[in-house]
Amino acid sequence: MEVDLLNGGILNLGETDNNSLGGTFTQEANGSLALKLKTASSYTESIFLVKNANLDGTLNVSFANNFSLSEGDTIELLDVSGTSSGTFNNYAEGDVLGEFNGLYLNLTYAGDDGNAVVAYGSSVPEPATWVILAVGALP
Repeated sequence: MEVDLLNGGILNLGETDNNSLGGTFTQEANGSLALKLKTASSYTESIFLVKNANLDGTLNVSFANNFSLSEGDTIELLDVSGTSSGTFNNYAEGDVLGEFNGLYLNLTYAGDDGNAVVAYGSSVPEPATWVILAVGALP
C-alpha cells in the first residue's frame, strides 16, 4: 500500500528503525522530524524508508545514553527510493550533529545512492564547520 505523509507538526520516531512509508514524505516549513539515535552498529535497516521526500522544517536529533561513535560509522536516517528535494532548515550538507569521543557525526543529503539522508562518523568536521570554529576563536 502506498501512503503519503504530510508533516506540519512533530513526527517523533524515537529510537525505532525500519519505519516504512510506501509513498511520499513531505515535511512543511513548520514540521519537525524527531529521531533518537542508538549506536550505529545497532541499525540493520534505515530509520525511515520512503518512496519520495520533500524536506523542509527541522530535524531534531537526540542520542541514547549508550550512544557511541567510531570513524566510518553510518546511520541511514532517511532512505529515499525515488526522488528527494530540499533540506532540513537547521542542517546544511556536512553539518555536525554531535561530537563523541573526539569524533564528529556529520550529515549528508547525498548518502547511499545519492538520495539518502545519512549521518556518518568522521575524525574531522566538514569544511563549513572549520569556518565556524575559526571565527569563534577570534578575539
